[in-house]
Formats: sequence, C-alpha cells, structure tokens
Amino acid sequence: MPRHAARLAAAFAVVAGWGAGPAVAEPPNPFDLARGLRESGQADLALAYLDELAAADKSPAVQQALPLERAKARVDLAEQTDDPGEREALLTRAQADFTQFLASKPAPAPAAEAASAAARVYVLQAQARLSRALKADKEDDQKAQAAEARPLFLE
Repeated sequence: MPRHAARLAAAFAVVAGWGAGPAVAEPPNPFDLARGLRESGQADLALAYLDELAAADKSPAVQQALPLERAKARVDLAEQTDDPGEREALLTRAQADFTQFLASKPAPAPAAEAASAAARVYVLQAQARLSRALKADKEDDQKAQAAEARPLFLE
C-alpha cells in the first residue's frame, strides 16, 4: 500500500504542475537595492543609487516614493557620521524629503511610516544640536547653544 500511495502522490504532483501554468513573476521593486544597501550600512551608496534611479525611472510611482527612500537613506547616513555639522545637514535634508513625500498625498501606510520617521528625525536633530552645544569650547557658548536646542526637546 505505501508503494501505491507514493505513486499516487507523484502522479498528483505531475498533473498539478501541468495545470498550474507558468508562474507570473512580479516586476522587481526598484527600492529593494537601496533598502539592502542601507541595511548593510552603506547608506551613501543607497543615496547614490536613488539619485541614479531618479534620472532613469520616470514612472509616477517611483517618483512619488523617491523622497521617502532618500530621507531614510539620509537618516541612516546621519547616524553613521561623527561630524555634528554634517549630521545636522543630513537630518535637515531628510526632514525636507519627508515633508515633500507627505505633501504628495501617499497611501496611508507609507504616510504613517513617513510621519513616524519624520518625528524621529526631529528628535535626532534636537540631539545633534545639544551634542554640538556640549562640544563648544566656552561655557557661555555651551549655554547659548543648549538654550537654542531646548525648544526642540519641548515640542
């Protein structure tokens, strides 16, 4: 009986495979490479790739999602840099990218992701300003710069 069951299972598999037809492959997501680069700590390469993608793929869906993907790459790059000035500049650009993406009226799920990430960027900007203040040479400069950073933490 087990031999009969094995043959029946094999025959079923062959017939089921013939009737299924060719598998329809989905087109690749153009942002998968950028996400992979970011996840592997290569946010600078992800940003360069996104710049190339912006010039190469003019489809509305890609053009709408580019600001979100660029913003994420800039946030990751900002977290990797040790230079407070460069970090602040990257975070400012990321915030602008998030704002641009949200202005394009995206679907609810990506909009929520962008809004959450934009709030995180705001916190990172406040931390960057405080870090810069604490590294100032003079105590008066530290206090003045810390006072500038304070409102960011209160919002």
